[in-house]
Amino acid sequence: MSPATGSSLSPPLTWADLFADADLPRPPIPATLVQNLEPVDPEFFQTGGWPDCESLDDLARDWVNRPSPERAQAGFCGMGVQSRAVQVCIARPEAGFFLRRRWTQAFGQGPLCQRRIEGAFGLLAQALEQVDALIGEARWPQGRRLLVIDDEFSQQRWGWFSNGDDLGQALRGDSMAYLGVLAELAGLRDSGKRSA
Repeated sequence: MSPATGSSLSPPLTWADLFADADLPRPPIPATLVQNLEPVDPEFFQTGGWPDCESLDDLARDWVNRPSPERAQAGFCGMGVQSRAVQVCIARPEAGFFLRRRWTQAFGQGPLCQRRIEGAFGLLAQALEQVDALIGEARWPQGRRLLVIDDEFSQQRWGWFSNGDDLGQALRGDSMAYLGVLAELAGLRDSGKRSA
């Protein structure tokens, strides 16, 4: 899915306006990245450093091979009634989060889509807070990186990996990926507190 083009809406002034106009919360993009978001389309914003590809898997593969620079993107992609989506990607050297959630008002699905997006953003925010805490407490597992792919058009997958690992082996399908990730990150924090 590529960023939406040819929208009949007038371009928003900022990426935050884009989500407010859709009556959606802002994605939890770290403040250090928000200041660098630039429009690449009337409905899509991103920082520099992203490849020109469409699938979340391709974006994640690029992050696996190039963990730096830190980067983010947020906006709407797709054009069909059932293929339009909110896309948010946050790539940091230690962790990469790649999210795509259906966004449609057709057939009375707007409220359900909105709740799912709000829930995903809330869980993503919690995961980012845990990542920051582990890094700040010097408890991040050395040589390990965390990848979460939350694609409502495909599946949720997540896993830990090291450079050289087969990504297909490292990722596991999990319909409750965020809960697994949050439990794993909380466990890391708790184990560090007990040994301190």
